[in-house]
Amino acid sequence: MVRELYHQRNDHLVEREINEVDKFTTERFRRGRPFHLLFHRYTSNSTDTEREMEFSSDRGEDLLRRVESSDEMTESFEGRRDFLYCRHVVFQPQIKLSREDLESHLKVREIEVKH
Repeated sequence: MVRELYHQRNDHLVEREINEVDKFTTERFRRGRPFHLLFHRYTSNSTDTEREMEFSSDRGEDLLRRVESSDEMTESFEGRRDFLYCRHVVFQPQIKLSREDLESHLKVREIEVKH
């Protein structure tokens, strides 16, 4: 595992860990980053995309955590006025996995859970 520490970066990156065995990269940010991202973990494997993000409570829609894979996404919320605390979306399977295809997923099913 490779661990990199940073200070005074414009993108607020504080630490990056690269795990070559599990093919994961983990990044930690200090507060003040656009979109209030604090933690970002993603696979380095190009065949299966997996991403996990955690956000600070300063984010407008009260999104705390998002976990994405090539075919689904789960978001966790806290303190929303509409009492939404979990959203799970299943996407239509894609034949090609280019960046453009990943951004144009079609929803197959969306489940929202409220208190």
